[in-house]
Amino acid sequence: MKSNTIFKLLLFSFLFIFIVLFSFVFISANEIRTDIFNDTVKANNQFLPKYIVDEDSFIFFYIDDHDINRSMVYCRQYIKSNKSIEIGRIPKYAFTSSINSVVRINDSIYLHISVYDVKNSWFKNVIYEIDINQNTLNEVFIDSEHQPITTIYEYKGNIISLLNKRTDDMYYTSINFFDIDKKKYIQKSNEYTFNEKESIGCAIVTCCTYKDYIYAFIEERTKDSVHYSIKVFDEYFTYIKSISISNIEEYITKSLVNQMVVIENFIYLRNFSATTLIGKIIDNAVMPLVKEQAIIVTDGISLINKSPYFFIEGTDKYFFIDFDNNSLISKSLNIDKNYYINFISTNDHVSLLSIGYYDEKTPSNFHFDKAFQSIVDNSKLLKK
Repeated sequence: MKSNTIFKLLLFSFLFIFIVLFSFVFISANEIRTDIFNDTVKANNQFLPKYIVDEDSFIFFYIDDHDINRSMVYCRQYIKSNKSIEIGRIPKYAFTSSINSVVRINDSIYLHISVYDVKNSWFKNVIYEIDINQNTLNEVFIDSEHQPITTIYEYKGNIISLLNKRTDDMYYTSINFFDIDKKKYIQKSNEYTFNEKESIGCAIVTCCTYKDYIYAFIEERTKDSVHYSIKVFDEYFTYIKSISISNIEEYITKSLVNQMVVIENFIYLRNFSATTLIGKIIDNAVMPLVKEQAIIVTDGISLINKSPYFFIEGTDKYFFIDFDNNSLISKSLNIDKNYYINFISTNDHVSLLSIGYYDEKTPSNFHFDKAFQSIVDNSKLLKK
């Protein structure tokens, strides 16, 4: 990796969310597959993701352009009544920290947000909690020490964060354990050090969790060589093993890897160029199953014994894991060729789907005013 690559690219990863989720839809009532889509509502905001809450509601958010504080407004949308309520505002909103910046723990949704710190003319990282029982948005923790752009995952009922900080030419990365009851970081992994000026050292570029383990995608660079690997740790950050990516290294490391998901022996990787793959971990090495541009994983990645969905941007095709047969299933919504999956948010029982429509023959191509969303029972999507 060239100098100035590892973390400066991270500072702009929030833009990726807007690019990935830029899609939208026109479907008339008689064209919607009623065997899949029941109650639907128009899209509240088409440029930002939504988070499933239950069988009848989800969270959406938008920037209030008329607010002097440039607040991000969080709302809860109810499908059947087609009503929404405001649950809170985040002033001086800068950007959502990374692709993985939201976790659901019990009856709370935790957000990692970067806001602009006027006093220091820089950003500070804030963890917010959405209480879905009370429909409130509360500030939990403020961090002004680390760089913006932070990956977070649920882990054993708390939060794991990948944090990085800089002093002069040195970058320091570590995985940190945030206790939601104590509302503070209480433990961290070994700190990895990268010298930007010399372009040597070691850095954690992304991480994820699954069941009892923490996975860290690590780059180690000397003046003569660069080595990538996935290291596995337990809850005490004790090193367990390494997973080789030699079979996919040339393909996936053409730009910085910024997202990783592990489910059982399956793995998903994505880089800043939207080069993606789904693979299997066999004999501590990643073997590719699907190589496609712009495969997107749903945000239900903390699901245990449930498969998230992987969908190909711009299509109605998606994948899920068949745990019984240890295989990857490819499916399609089987709708008109102009329709495609825009976004999916999922939990153990249902998923929020946003379906897009693109028609190159029309002046606007994307039909912004007719986007819709529907909450769908997972059993309809997981049919083999």
